[in-house]
Amino acid sequence: MAASPFRASLLLLAYNQEDFIRDAVNCALAQDASDLEIILSDDCSTDSTFDIMQEMAAAYDGPHMLRLNRNRKNLGVNNHINFLVEMASADVCVPFPADDTSVPHRVTRLLEVIERDDALLVHSDASTIDGEGNPAKPSHKHALFYRTTDVLEAALSDALFLGATSAYRKVLWEKYGPLPNYSKAFEDLITGFRAALEGRISYIDEPLVCYRQDVGISNVINSKYRLDSMRESRNRREQRFRARKALFDQRLKDAETFGLTEDDDVVRHISDELVRTGQRKDFYSMWWPKFVWKYGREAIRVTLSELNYIVKRK
Repeated sequence: MAASPFRASLLLLAYNQEDFIRDAVNCALAQDASDLEIILSDDCSTDSTFDIMQEMAAAYDGPHMLRLNRNRKNLGVNNHINFLVEMASADVCVPFPADDTSVPHRVTRLLEVIERDDALLVHSDASTIDGEGNPAKPSHKHALFYRTTDVLEAALSDALFLGATSAYRKVLWEKYGPLPNYSKAFEDLITGFRAALEGRISYIDEPLVCYRQDVGISNVINSKYRLDSMRESRNRREQRFRARKALFDQRLKDAETFGLTEDDDVVRHISDELVRTGQRKDFYSMWWPKFVWKYGREAIRVTLSELNYIVKRK
């Protein structure tokens, strides 16, 4: 395969973000990195997001290679990323959610570190704002990779790093395969674990991104708002365990692809978590007498635990 003329491909992912898209595209086009490919991609929005992107792309007369894409149908976050990683010309991909903004030297700094450290994944710090643009208390610093990249801890963590700040090499797809179809098994939880398996993660302690908390399309499952019905509480809980099962299914596959055996601590811990997650998912998806028949005493413990959660969240 011929070498790419581009050092990085910036992947701007948009879906129904007409309020934010102009700022995001302007930030992408203002990047000072050389040999940069920029892909503006809309996931079949129903608002004016793509029209704005199209207008801005037509008016662009700058140094970067600009490509415009609109999916014929909505792919969802993970499949959209899979599609763009395959579409990208460069080995290094820089995801750029359309509700965030970045400093002009973001891609330059990411490339410096990914090349210096021969890393597979690099992430940075971020400043944070709320949906109205006001400063917000950052929550991402509680994630695992701001403390350690230990692979055993990463195997069970559901908060690794802030994916909107990252850059990664395509080998995380070429070796391990695409992200799972279920988009609630978030991309950063999968790419982060893959990079932890390889031991090739770097961090830039500089806010290269202005991150809009609890607004993007990947935040819906974790958004904090009052649940006003028992049904809604149950549905949210079921969605959570579906997401966790998809995540841990993928992590188990990735651990095996890396070469870990079934007696390795990482594999055993993931397998145990899959059992626990599967039980709770089944509580919501199975007829309860059948659930009890399948799990016996454990079904009673799970039932009491989940009912307690639902009542508190109602």
